Amino acid sequence: MMTLIKLPNGKEIRNFRFGGGGEVSNSIKMLKKGYLRMTVDYKGEFSDSFLLVENGRIKGAYRYSKGEVLFGKEAFVHILDDLKKEPFISVVELSQIQFDMIKEYFPQVIIENGASIPSTIGREKTVKREDKKVQERDIKEKVEKMDKVDSREEILKKYHIREPSEEEVNAVLMDFLFNVRGIEDIVKNVESGIKKELKEKIPKIKKSRVSVDAERERNSLVLNIKIEAAYSGGIRKKRDKYLEEKMREDIEKICRKVVEEMCKDINVKTDINYEINFKVKGFI
Repeated sequence: MMTLIKLPNGKEIRNFRFGGGGEVSNSIKMLKKGYLRMTVDYKGEFSDSFLLVENGRIKGAYRYSKGEVLFGKEAFVHILDDLKKEPFISVVELSQIQFDMIKEYFPQVIIENGASIPSTIGREKTVKREDKKVQERDIKEKVEKMDKVDSREEILKKYHIREPSEEEVNAVLMDFLFNVRGIEDIVKNVESGIKKELKEKIPKIKKSRVSVDAERERNSLVLNIKIEAAYSGGIRKKRDKYLEEKMREDIEKICRKVVEEMCKDINVKTDINYEINFKVKGFI
């Protein structure tokens, strides 16, 4: 059983069976960053292709068929032929980090100066027939053919094609984050985001020190968050255990919210370890 290229899963925003017209062109125009995946099962011929899209333009292509792998312009030429065979198409949206990962790990897919889909691709030729019965028969046959069309999942299963698991894709993305892109920006954004939220949401805390470090645990991102918070304890500077427990809960909620926001473009499993320490300041 063969495995397809390891592209990020992303977010599927639509899927359809191509039948001509401007469906593909419109899907490309609406994508800021992502890809169109086209799967064909035509008279026993299988192909699985990707068009990489950035800001509404085709930036790259990849195609697999009969054990042959094609990239860039060469792949794109064959994909144009595939569009005439009513492929099953998925439109997938990617984050900036996922898109950058593809360009870094698969530079061979990039098409210099981009490419575009001809407006006439996939349009059926108008055939004039005077015999109404012949027209009705052709329509019936086409409907029956459409009813028998497999889903992409069924097509892949039929040809013993195994898609990369989410764990495998995450492994590639984690390699990119730690070895190429760097994790420093994410760590800094999490630190500053938490400090800002603490100041705005928990006024009882007068001073805070936030430190974050990141590590990789298999295919998960682990953020170790350490917070030292000084709060007003009144004239006697007496610690309030109940207040500290409540603030601890609020701090953890803030941390989860900030991490979710700052890491939403990574699209990998993220775990958080907390270390929260309190000390009391005098009445301020």
